[in-house]
Amino acid sequence: MHISKNKAFIKLAALSILIVSVFFVVSTPALAQTADLFGGQEANINADIGLSSAHPAVIVARIINVFLGFLGIITLGMIVYAGYEWMTSAGDAAKIEKAKKRIMAAIVGLIIILASFGLVRYFLGRYGGAMLGGNPGGPGNNTGFGVLGQNIVESHYPARNALDVVRNTSIVVTFREAINPSTIILDSNGSGTYGDCTTPGNYATCDMINDANVEIYQTKQTSAQKLKGASGDVAVFTDTAHRNFVFKPTSYLGSPSEKLWYTVYLTTGIRKANNQNAFAGSGYSWNFEVGTRIDNTPPKVESIWPVANANEPKNVIIQINFDEAVNPLAASGPSSSTSPFQNLQVSSSSALVEGAFYISNQYRTVEFLSNNACGVNSCGKTVFCLPGLSAIDVLAKAASTTPFYPYNGVLDMADNSLDGNKDGTSQGPQTESGRPPYNENAPDAATQGDDYAWHFTTTNVVDTTAPLVEVSAPAPNAPGVLLDADIYARFSKIMMSRSIYGSINFISPATSTVSYWHSCENDTVTKKTTLHFMHDQFFENGDYHPQLMSGLNDVYQNCYKPCAGASCAANAANPSCCNNVPTAGASCP
Repeated sequence: MHISKNKAFIKLAALSILIVSVFFVVSTPALAQTADLFGGQEANINADIGLSSAHPAVIVARIINVFLGFLGIITLGMIVYAGYEWMTSAGDAAKIEKAKKRIMAAIVGLIIILASFGLVRYFLGRYGGAMLGGNPGGPGNNTGFGVLGQNIVESHYPARNALDVVRNTSIVVTFREAINPSTIILDSNGSGTYGDCTTPGNYATCDMINDANVEIYQTKQTSAQKLKGASGDVAVFTDTAHRNFVFKPTSYLGSPSEKLWYTVYLTTGIRKANNQNAFAGSGYSWNFEVGTRIDNTPPKVESIWPVANANEPKNVIIQINFDEAVNPLAASGPSSSTSPFQNLQVSSSSALVEGAFYISNQYRTVEFLSNNACGVNSCGKTVFCLPGLSAIDVLAKAASTTPFYPYNGVLDMADNSLDGNKDGTSQGPQTESGRPPYNENAPDAATQGDDYAWHFTTTNVVDTTAPLVEVSAPAPNAPGVLLDADIYARFSKIMMSRSIYGSINFISPATSTVSYWHSCENDTVTKKTTLHFMHDQFFENGDYHPQLMSGLNDVYQNCYKPCAGASCAANAANPSCCNNVPTAGASCP
């Protein structure tokens, strides 16, 4: 049977959408255990991304896009040609009818092509994370939900796209502002407060998740199969400021035999403490993969600042870096009239130093800042000091070996107590083990316990030297940056982790919105911090601009101003370094 050119073109366009659908359906299982389609990977700044750097699925997707684009060009050509036929028909009815049919066929083909192209974009955004690794902590499905780094969600755990998360994990969300707890927690036990238990050790007496506004469910299922508060599936705890919320599933997530993806969706029903909507327009969502194992490994202290026996300027910030994320409520502990933080303490001459602790760096860093004002930095912000010419003692308490809320010591996200002496086991606090705290100044793991302590001394000097960026990568305006390129900046000093929130920015092309988050690595030998950018998937042929702003502080509270680097001599007149060029603006364009 003879097939006209017009019908053949429509069939070719229809075949393209079939090929796209088959590709994604067939490829999903094979790709489920690999890395994210574009991201979870640090990617390009001012660069086109070469095919050689991409995941094979990305290459296939690009080929499909090129193919569809080619069909689109043919379609437009047909419309132009049909228009030419119509204009030169000289009133011939047969020619006009033929031109009309050709135009209609081209329009139908164009609709099919656009639908096919939309399907490609949908699968890349909707299932790119789920097929290839999930998503730190934009949204898990990339369909318009809020973006980490650009909304009220400051941080969360597990991180976006996290792989092989342990089954006994907690889920934690930290907000930039106080939240109305009733929109996240049900007062299940009728205590009149939110986020508590009436019987310690019994999750059944704890307040449960308000699943109308916080949905947790297996990604391959639907939100209708979410964990429910009425069924006692998830206990929820919060701090007195109602910024940190810890969700503790009462049964293990996942399966002992297969890895499963989970979605967390914070809906628009969540409200701030002033009862205003927490999210503008849409909520916030992310995905992570739950593995098959249970975590019984206790957390350890990875590094501290100041180091043991150091003699430091009195405006130093105290910093504890753990080898894994710790529960923010366990790190602080219950408040009392004499000690706002019972599980972490700073003292001088046996008297507690007044101040506040802050948790940051994906819940791996805890910092203490005193409340004794002692000056102003170059950004006009108040600087606070520890007692000068004094010995400063720091103590991080281990939790009970059978921990439960309210926590009496530091725990990881799987409720393992701090292993202060780093012997691989948890003996609990001194009250349980009978051992004195592990002393970093004179360590002896055989006789010392899991409470962790160290001391240093202060001078009467205030450090006023601003930090510089020594190295950044990729280089400004670097072309052809690979998908797996590490985006980082190394500072000349140890940086205050907490100051990074709100002091970095990632400008994306106008056509895309990219989530971003960060992590910090300290080198206490060289006394430098490397700041790493992590981000959601990038789109090709776009310029991406990471910005480090003056709100960044070092551990002596000196702000990053002038915003200078080793090869960019910014000054008071030109305080911002933009692409290695000093400028007078407050920030880069």
